[in-house]
Amino acid sequence: MIKWLVRVQAIAVGLMLVAGCEPASITEAKDQLRRGPARSVTLAVPVARDSFGVGDVLEDIGGLVTVTLPSGVLGVAMDRDSLEISSSGLVGGTVTGILDPTLLTYDVEASREIPAAALSLGELENVIRDATLHTAPIGAAVENTADAPMTLTDFALGLVRIDLLTGNPRRDPTTNEFEYETEAGAPILIPVADPGVNTLALGRQATVNLTLDGAPLVDRLVDLLIDGVRTAIVGAGTVSIGDGTIGTVGPSDRIVLRVDPVVGFDLTVPAGGVSFDSSLAVPGLDLDADVTEEIIALLDSAAVDLAVTNATPFAVEATTAFVAGSVAGDVFATPGRVDVAPLIVSAPAVSDDGIVLEPLSDFLTVALAPGDLLPLLGAEFTAGVRIRLLPPVGGRGALRATDYIRVRAGARIVYHTGGAP
Repeated sequence: MIKWLVRVQAIAVGLMLVAGCEPASITEAKDQLRRGPARSVTLAVPVARDSFGVGDVLEDIGGLVTVTLPSGVLGVAMDRDSLEISSSGLVGGTVTGILDPTLLTYDVEASREIPAAALSLGELENVIRDATLHTAPIGAAVENTADAPMTLTDFALGLVRIDLLTGNPRRDPTTNEFEYETEAGAPILIPVADPGVNTLALGRQATVNLTLDGAPLVDRLVDLLIDGVRTAIVGAGTVSIGDGTIGTVGPSDRIVLRVDPVVGFDLTVPAGGVSFDSSLAVPGLDLDADVTEEIIALLDSAAVDLAVTNATPFAVEATTAFVAGSVAGDVFATPGRVDVAPLIVSAPAVSDDGIVLEPLSDFLTVALAPGDLLPLLGAEFTAGVRIRLLPPVGGRGALRATDYIRVRAGARIVYHTGGAP
């Protein structure tokens, strides 16, 4: 159950007369109607009413560590993990002197399984699993602990599934190479290098901080972790020690690569959209059985008014449902529920950088049959709201803290008493 952009709240039930003074109870309303010219009573029952900014809602979801990227796009930070590439074993003991990198170049690799707990998306899992990520930066801190410069060459990060028998990343049995995750037949690899080159220079006892474009890798990693597939992030390439000057490297010296992926909400949703639900038990009118029967017998009309304001870069489909009593599970799968036809609000126009220029709103009224009223007239009902994000033109949108969806749903029950309506 997802409470992403819409939350259902219990709101006091309103009661008003079409004519005459506002009554304090249904009995008083009937008395007024018998004395006065009015012949209709309208009962207003709020079903869903609230509005949330995207950033506020993300903060309410347990386990999420939300960040705002420089572009303004919201994201969820993964727990920091680290790859450690150690120079131990590359040289025999401690070496001091003029270090020639042409003589001290080695293949290096390291891996670390990413635990499922490192990615906590809470109720957003369905949204992220079904979408394609376009913004997923990886913060990388590369530390050289040696008193000698080092250079990484053709070093890249990839994803490899864990062999369940050995507990290690899978390798090709013929070549002993890692079996990287692929896209369109090519390994998904993110270079760890200075801009425009295939190398990363590391000074003596220095740390270099990088921001890597990790969208393809993080998109696949998210899908694997959500699906429960044990996966390691792997780094492999070569390292050269020294620059022809005096330096020292020993068995305890190492290169440490720490990575911090961020799942950015700049994404393309599939053609069918992605959906999430919210539900909450709400107090009903709590009428006695005889009063309920009288209202049903004297019913003039009943309807649900649904209003939606969309301030996200996606089209939005909003659906409501309610059912008698308190329901802990999915309202939309509960027998006896009353479904209200969905309302679709188009995606608003956005600026060149994806910011919503002006929200769009729409309104829908759906008639209710007499039997549909019973959950609302009882002591308690459970109301649900289902939001489906649909692809905008081009399919891509980016969520920002200023984006929101507002839903208003309320039932109007009109019946007559005290004579002919």
